[in-house]
Amino acid sequence: MAEVSSNNLMQSLEDLAYNNTSTTTNTRGSSELGKEEFLELLVCQMQNQDPLEPQDNSAFTAQLAQFSSLEQMTNMNDTLTNSTAFGLVGKTVSVSSTDATGAVSEKSGVVESVYISEGNAKLYIGGVAYSMEDLVEVLDETTEEES
Repeated sequence: MAEVSSNNLMQSLEDLAYNNTSTTTNTRGSSELGKEEFLELLVCQMQNQDPLEPQDNSAFTAQLAQFSSLEQMTNMNDTLTNSTAFGLVGKTVSVSSTDATGAVSEKSGVVESVYISEGNAKLYIGGVAYSMEDLVEVLDETTEEES
């Protein structure tokens, strides 16, 4: 029987990471593993295991439990980030943005509204939408007025 070595598993992982598989895989443009990638890795691991010495079921169960826990923490983090965004309405903030030429600029203004698009909060400042990732600073109005 063919033996599955760590090199074969590493090659399978590299194939998945660089989308060298025969199936079409959606990539995120980053090194993050999402739900689909994790499940593909799990299936690949199961397909390439040694049939004479299969991995213990409890190991697969532990991996699924860890993945489930990680997914719940990720969802909770997204919810917290979006809740934080709603708390910024009416506050003065600074955001950073990069234009088409690559020049980085910073803008300050009052958050007029927040819109959730595809699970990501967008801050509207002066009629322009900015991602929460663009947020640089939340200004404390009371400190500025006292100075």
